[in-house]
Amino acid sequence: MPALSSPTTLYRIDECADLMADACIRDEQGNLIFISVWARDTAIQQFLARLTLSRDEDGLDQFHLITEQGGAVPVFVGTAERLEKRLTRAYRRTLFGSMVNLWLFDRRCIRPDKSTASALALLPRSVTDPTSRLWQLVRDTCPLPLLEHWQAPVLTLLHDHSMLQELPVALGPLRGLRLQLDVPALTEALGELIRRGVLTAYSLQQAARRSWRIGQKLAVKVIYLGYAATSQMTCLALMARKIMVSQSTSGDVPESGLDILNQDGDSVEVALARQLVAA
Repeated sequence: MPALSSPTTLYRIDECADLMADACIRDEQGNLIFISVWARDTAIQQFLARLTLSRDEDGLDQFHLITEQGGAVPVFVGTAERLEKRLTRAYRRTLFGSMVNLWLFDRRCIRPDKSTASALALLPRSVTDPTSRLWQLVRDTCPLPLLEHWQAPVLTLLHDHSMLQELPVALGPLRGLRLQLDVPALTEALGELIRRGVLTAYSLQQAARRSWRIGQKLAVKVIYLGYAATSQMTCLALMARKIMVSQSTSGDVPESGLDILNQDGDSVEVALARQLVAA
């Protein structure tokens, strides 16, 4: 989780006069993604308790942040079970007693939801290049095998297909991004990039060839692990086909490694290459 800088603007919560927020992020539907709230300990505890109660019991299922211009930004809480909280006692001696800082946020901000292939990222506005952070988030969330050197084209692909988007409402020093992967569509798009040569599996070839070190006298078996009957094996098979074609055109005909995943038989090009190599 990012550290908040010293707040320059505080937003009053209309339904809770004792609470002030210095940061808040919500999604397109107005659902709460993150909020940082300051108040006395008793006021914070009352606020948390109201989030678990119904309206008939004076509970809160939504609240409004009052902006500097006097406008109201509605924020929907939804089910409290989806939210995580962090409490820090920041100022112990003030005229108003002990001050507490509460962070309330969607749990996908700290760990991806693998069942829905979705995650959230909170970034300081001062970060101008979040590429490495977002790439790690994509690899942690995606069920497909993604090689490290695929970073730039895959992130571009996710942006173009609206699978990686910035959240529209962010008050304070943070901004939010949502990763929502459409795994079937992503599998098809990655396969197309592999067939076009935009994505290559050369890193896999290099890993296999490390077993052929000079002075190696014992047989070495290189094993590629994958989940059977999944999109992971589909991607590996596409990579194997790409390797087979690229190597055969240069006279290096594969006989092992990922080539075992090729079940379609040789093309005319590959068959001729095998004959030339064998001659």
